Amino acid sequence: MPPPDEHAILLKVLAVIAASVPFALYWMSMRRPRAAVPPPVRDSIWDAPAPPPLPPPPSPAAGSWWERRDAWFALVLAGIVAGLMGPLASLGMTPADGGAVKINFTPVFFAAQLLFQAALVAIVVAYLKVHRRFNLVTIFGFKNLTPLRTVGTALLWIIPGFFAVILTGGLIVVLLKQLTGMEMPEQMIVQSARQMTDPATLAMLGLTVCIGAPVMEELIFRGLFFTVAARYIHRHYALLASALFFAVIHNNLMSLVPLTMLGILFGIAYERTRTLAVPILMHTVFNGIQFLYLLYGDDLQKAAERLL
Repeated sequence: MPPPDEHAILLKVLAVIAASVPFALYWMSMRRPRAAVPPPVRDSIWDAPAPPPLPPPPSPAAGSWWERRDAWFALVLAGIVAGLMGPLASLGMTPADGGAVKINFTPVFFAAQLLFQAALVAIVVAYLKVHRRFNLVTIFGFKNLTPLRTVGTALLWIIPGFFAVILTGGLIVVLLKQLTGMEMPEQMIVQSARQMTDPATLAMLGLTVCIGAPVMEELIFRGLFFTVAARYIHRHYALLASALFFAVIHNNLMSLVPLTMLGILFGIAYERTRTLAVPILMHTVFNGIQFLYLLYGDDLQKAAERLL
């Protein structure tokens, strides 16, 4: 029996996420009791009391989810992100010989990646500024914690989380290889980074993975998708669905479970602190450690072997 196809599995996960949205909405509408007097509905997806950290879902009498522009904006953006990133974007890119897709990683390539990340951030920020009248301080929650507490909280969460994710990832790779016989290749960018020697390319790669990706992905997956899903469906669904979406967009089966765990950790940190600065910094630290390991991991391993 041939091993399952990595790309097909990721596409199925993405399809399950998309199909779960209407099912979860219907299920919650059936469970949610109708109030005789509907509670006031807040106009802002970020305007939440403390506690609880998130606004309660609107009652059925207060208007359906499809009448809310926040929900529509999140769904449309989800479609855009799914179409431009992850397994859906790679449909039809497989060469005729069945080999791996070859991408020429240059400073121009990573500059285009940064522009793409900046464009998605600009779309979300523009929507929130124009339709929700938020400023950047409100959007990112910079007033909720002092800079020192933001850094301390992010490190307190990400240091144990990093080791848990790495250990889980290693265990998943071993189990999948034993159970399915699948070879679990790393992400293409990870494989290619080890062969990069051009300083300009490495610098642009560092900016992309340590600044561009954390800001874009946390604003979209935690700041928007998680918040909207938690408001209109349920926080547990929001944590899992946004984390799975975040993981599958990276288009690598080996990292699916570890990145899902990481996405849940980011979501909980955002929910607890009510500031996107914390998960953004956590994401930056995580990616930064990975980036430094790609650059200097072989040298560190050789140095450790000499000491033993």
